[in-house]
Order: sequence, then C-alpha cells, then structure tokens
Amino acid sequence: MNKNEFYKQLMSEYTFDADRIRDNAKRGKSSRQKLSPLYIGMSAAAAACVVTVGTIAAVNMGRHDGVSLTDTGLTTLSANDRLNHALEQLEKERGSTESRDYLVTFAEPMTPAQAQTVLTAEGNIPVKLLYLEDGSRISDTDQIGRIFTGSSDARITGAAVYCSGSFAVKLQNEPAVFLIEAMEAGDFENAAPVNISDIQTSEVTFPESSVTEPSVVVPPVTSSDSSSTEESDGTVEPTCDTSEMDGTSEPEETVETEEDEGLPTEEITTPVPEETTPTEPTTPESTTTSPGENTEPDEHVPTLPAGVTLPANISANTYNTYLNADTAFFISSDIFFIKDANGVSLYRYESGSETLICSEEISDAKIAWASQNGRSLMVTGIGSFGTRSRTLLVSADSESICDLGTDDIVMSGSLNGFGFNESTSQLTLSLRDEGVYYIYSAKLDGTSLGQFTEVTSSDKKLSLVASSGNVIYYNETSSGESTMYAADISTRNARMVHFFEDAPKVTRNLAFTHAVITNADGSVEIFDPATERLLAVSDDSVSFGASRDSFICSGSSWVISGGAVVSDGSLASMAEVEYRRSGSEKWYAYVSGGTVRITDSDYSAENKASLLTFNGVSDNASAELRSALNGAVGVNNAIALGKYSESGIKTPESLVECISVYYSANASQKIMVRCGISPLGTMNYTTGGLKAADAGSMFLVISSQNSDTASGMLYIEAGTFAGKQAYRSVSVEFVKENGAWKLDTII
Repeated sequence: MNKNEFYKQLMSEYTFDADRIRDNAKRGKSSRQKLSPLYIGMSAAAAACVVTVGTIAAVNMGRHDGVSLTDTGLTTLSANDRLNHALEQLEKERGSTESRDYLVTFAEPMTPAQAQTVLTAEGNIPVKLLYLEDGSRISDTDQIGRIFTGSSDARITGAAVYCSGSFAVKLQNEPAVFLIEAMEAGDFENAAPVNISDIQTSEVTFPESSVTEPSVVVPPVTSSDSSSTEESDGTVEPTCDTSEMDGTSEPEETVETEEDEGLPTEEITTPVPEETTPTEPTTPESTTTSPGENTEPDEHVPTLPAGVTLPANISANTYNTYLNADTAFFISSDIFFIKDANGVSLYRYESGSETLICSEEISDAKIAWASQNGRSLMVTGIGSFGTRSRTLLVSADSESICDLGTDDIVMSGSLNGFGFNESTSQLTLSLRDEGVYYIYSAKLDGTSLGQFTEVTSSDKKLSLVASSGNVIYYNETSSGESTMYAADISTRNARMVHFFEDAPKVTRNLAFTHAVITNADGSVEIFDPATERLLAVSDDSVSFGASRDSFICSGSSWVISGGAVVSDGSLASMAEVEYRRSGSEKWYAYVSGGTVRITDSDYSAENKASLLTFNGVSDNASAELRSALNGAVGVNNAIALGKYSESGIKTPESLVECISVYYSANASQKIMVRCGISPLGTMNYTTGGLKAADAGSMFLVISSQNSDTASGMLYIEAGTFAGKQAYRSVSVEFVKENGAWKLDTII
C-alpha cells in the first residue's frame, strides 16, 4: 500500500461527527475526549503511528516527496516570494485529488479548540507538526493529541498538514487562515509559518489572466553636492498636506494659509462617502463570457420569497458627530482630535456618540508636528503678544492638551519656523525680532521645556531645514543666494553644507528629519541629514506625513535608507504618511461642511493582516455567475447586519429559502450551522463571523469553468493606500444545482 492509498483508507474509515467536534471546540478547555491510539499495519518503509484527534489525525511519518517548491525550498524564500508562490501553487492544484504536505499559517495565534475547528471545517485532515506562539514546534504524535484533547493553554500559529490540493484550496478560504503553502521534505527541519509583518504589499503579484499592472512613475535617485536655482524664497515649511495621498478629487476641501514664514501649511481634502440605499442584487449590464460558459439562460431562475429585497449594495457605514470643526482625525483607537475657530479639543468616540475629554482655546491653530505613531501632536497659535508664539502638546496617551510655554521665548517677536525631533526630544524655533533672526533650541521632558539655547543669530534671513542628533540644519538667505549650514547645538559651531546660487523653496517634513528642496528649474531634491546629500526625485508631489524617512511620491511609497531612495510599499509606512487616516484601526474621521464625519477605517487589523494587491483588476464573470455572487452577498449582509426584517424576511423558513437560492446545498448547510440558524420556530441566529460587504466593490475573476463548476478569485476593495486602490483576494467556487449557478464558498 502506498502513502496516498493509506490516507484514503484512513480518512474513509475514521470519520467523526462535525457538529459534535464544533461543539467541543466552542467549549474549549472544558472539553475532554478520551482517545486510543490506532496502529495501522503497513510496510516497513511507510509504517506510521496515527492518533485520531477529533476529526484531526496526528501523523508521525516520512516526508511526502511531491513536486518541488523551488530549487531552494521555503526557508530561503522571502515572505513575499512565499506568498506569490503559494497563490500560484494553489491555483494549479485547484481540484487536485493528489495529497501532499502543506504549511498552514493562521491569521493570528489560536487556541487548540479554535485551530481544531478551522482545520476540520472542510473535513478530516492529518496533522504532522504544530507551531506554537513561543517559537517551539511539536511533532510527536502523542503530544499533538494531548494539545487538542487536553487542557493545554498553547497558542498555535500554524500547522503542517497532509491533504489534497482541492482540500488546501478550501482551507485557504477559511477567514482564520492567512496562507497555505506546499511543503517539501527539506522544509520540515527549518520552515515556520510566514511572518505576516514581513509582507511588502506592493510586491505581491497575481496571475496575468486576472490583473493588469498599472504604470508607475519611479523617482530616479541621484546625488549631488549642490544645486543651481533662480527662485528667491528660502521659506521652510513642513509638508502637512494629505490630499494627494489617496489620489482622489474630493467634494469638500478646507484650506488654511499661513502668513508667517516657515510654519505648516495645513491643507486637507476629505472624502464624502456616497450613501446608497440597499437594493436587490442586480446583474451587470455587460460581462465577458468565460470559456465553457453556456450563453443561453437556464430555464430555472433562482426566485426569492415574495417581498424580499436583499441588501447586496451597501455603502461604508457613516457615523455623524455634529461638531463645528475645520479639521478632525483619530489619534488613537477611540480618541479623535478636532480643530475649529476657537481652539483644539480631544473627544472619545464610542457607541455611536462622542464625549469631550479636554479642550484648549487658541487662536489660528495650526499643526506643526505629529509623532510617527500619530498619538501626539504639537499645535502653534497666536499668543499673548498678538504673534504666533504659543505651542500646545496634544497627547492621546495622557488624554491631555498642555501649553509648553514658548510664549516666553518668542514674546513680541515673530515665529518663522518650528521643528521638533522626536528621536532627540529637541524643540527648535526660528524667530525674528527687530530685524534680527534667531534660532533657539530646548529639550522637552514630558510636558516641560528645558532652558532655550541660542544656536545662531544673523541679520540675514534664517530658516530651518532639518535636524539630526545635536545638529540643526538651516538656510541663510541674502541677495537671492542661500547657504545651508549645520550647527551643533552644544557648541554653536557651524559649517557650510550646500551653497545655492538662487535660493530654492524648502519644505520641511513634520518630523523635522528631512526637507524637500524645489529648485527654480522645477527639479526636486530631498535633503538627507544622515548623509548630507541631495537626493533627486521625479516630481514635487512628496508627502512625508508623520513619517521620519518614508514618503509618497508619484503615487508610490518610498523610504530613504543609506543615502538612497528605495521602494517601500509596506502598509506600516503608508500609515505613518497617512497619519490622519490611520490613527485608529476602527474609525476614520474627516470634516464635511463643518460637520465631523466618522466612518470605518481603511487601516483595520484585517487589512494589515490580509494579502493586498495594488494592481488593477478586471471583472470577467458571466452575468449568471455575477448574479449568484451578488445574491450571496445580499444574503450575507442581511445576516451580518441583522436586516432580515427590513429585507422582507419574516420567518426562519424564508431565511433558509433565501440562503438556498444563492448558495449550494453544501454551503447552505455550513452557513446554517455556523450562524445557528434553525429552519423552524423563532427567528434567532448569530452572525457566525459573517461580515457585510458591498457587491459593487467586488471584482469576480473566473479562471476555470465548465458546464457544472466554476472557480476563480474574488477581489474586494480594501481602501486606498498611497493613492492606489488596494484589494483583498478570496478564492471562490461555484456549482450548478437544478440548472442554476450557486456559490459553493462562504464569502
């Protein structure tokens, strides 16, 4: 008996009650099941000891030699290479009955009961290895059995399993599973679940048949020691504009201008989501017929119960807070910051309403700095002398707004520049008083400023550029010429760094770590204090946001590293740049017509853990398949949102009927078990983890189809990042039952 035949026999002989197993999993540690080891007689070459664990078979046996993953194996591939290859491999093995080893990576660490429920969702499965959160691994059969049946408090991050290709594809569809990878003999020694945080989303690719690559303008990277310009400006101002980050034209726009030189120019454009009314699932006007698709409509058309209208097309949830504001965004999970004509405030948002935490009156408030994690802000405004001299520290951690007392140093002078370096806690001010320009610096300790030290002074115009450690970089401008200096705070010694024949326009980032230099000829360079080099980029659409070294340019994300500009599409870097959007994984706040609007966040934990693609996606599904998908989405939404009554579903029988119209018999049964739906009696169920979605934001790409089955990928819009639309991908399958296409996968 060969290995495959052995497993076929094992799985045919030893099956279990799935409902009972799920009940056991729900009870978790309180669940107990006494198991006896089963010894299967085999040849010496293939002998194995098998222990059945619920519907999981723990197996300790020789490695299965399947098709080679790569020439090198899992352990030498990058996280992105593993993702790309896994997707390609799963697509090839869709429908395959041949069994092999697979490495399962869970989206987050799971209890044994949770892992058991996930791994057995599609049937029986042998387990060879368990990977635990502490980095350990278990391969011993008895130990695996005790993990699943005892009272272990282990947290499982992944598992090595043995199953068919079709089974692996179905397992990949489980929401709790991040990735399924084919394993080889050499992978068992060193391979581990893929580290989700290592994923660089911009590098993820998909099959050519399903997506179209967009054109991307790459900023060329060069270095120079000097630059000739014609413009005489020298103004230094942080880059705070977030409007170009999503690359969209928005209906509402609030523009703030700064008369004082060198201070932030706050400009934010905010989207106003369209509110759509739930509608009955519709069929696209024009679709492409997939290969093998019967163009003639089937005689049997799915029919919903009378009066039922399913909410297939829904907009993102929009929550309104009626506050008079011109700027609003979240700086922590539930705390949002607002700025209005009278000052700044912190509010807590919970249960659909806001509660004032604290506020501070300040005239003409402007954001001058934001921490890299977005949880702290510095705001400047008009002080007691009628000039811009006040500085407020806004903190989500302490839930407070504190005056830093910079009035005492600026006094009747004019504050021209403001910079704070989070790494060194050094606050630097550039001011003018009675025709003389000064640069002062002081250490911030908590909410207390130390004594200000004069870094330099001049009768020529001084403007801040950047900082690094104890060094402050500034420009001195006179007679249309500009010289960049580096001054040590402690010694006050200054040296020349760059000379500009024509003073360029200089724009500081909020973190005070880099500056964007726009020359008179239109060329753009970024000053990098670490190397003191000028790095050329493609255009002036550079946005650092709250990041120290990451920025968005030409619709792509980049990072400055080792004196060079390199591509960096990680969601973490984008979140730093788009700090106004990413302060909360639950909410996003913006202002429309003076009213604060709160919607669901693009930077959710789900998006951070998901495989995202930024490629363009083209829907190629037939009208029949698309209609089935839209209907299934409507069913999901009615259950997830609890809108069965509004949808016209009055009885459990009609709910079951709606499910069976668009879902196969197999999928219908899974939904009913998962959500606890009874076909009779009182309308009562749980969501079972189903989430609402908008069918209008989904793209169905069919890769394989015959007369009775179809399969492909469903791409779901996951938000806008770095000016590009991101998509989550889900593998889907369809079957034809009674002449009608139905979804065989739970979305």
